[in-house]
Amino acid sequence: MSRSPKLDLIVAQFQSSARTNVDQSDILPLVLRFAAGVTIIVLVYCVLFVRHADFVIDVRGGHVRCKGKVPLSLQQRLTAYLLNDLEIKNSVRILGAYHGSRLQVWFRGRLSAGEQQRIRNFLVMGP
Repeated sequence: MSRSPKLDLIVAQFQSSARTNVDQSDILPLVLRFAAGVTIIVLVYCVLFVRHADFVIDVRGGHVRCKGKVPLSLQQRLTAYLLNDLEIKNSVRILGAYHGSRLQVWFRGRLSAGEQQRIRNFLVMGP
């Protein structure tokens, strides 16, 4: 039993419309738009929500390393204070930012609230 030519034409049209001929030229603009969108979202997040530190002080393995706006005279006293007075043994990162004359300090690592306050007080006293 054979099908009618009209039915064959309808089936052929349906099959050709069901197939999607996607090649790389169709995918590339989509991937580029997606990457651009993700990049914009990450940049907006960084600008709005990430704190920017003026200085970073790393304490690790009995050594203190300072980067950013930390005066040399303060670095020497700070090293002695952190290693000898507070006796910090584990890895700690101290970050700070100046907002006018006000200093904001935050910490990464295991420090008690009292140790954090003592470090803030030491930094505010300055060189």
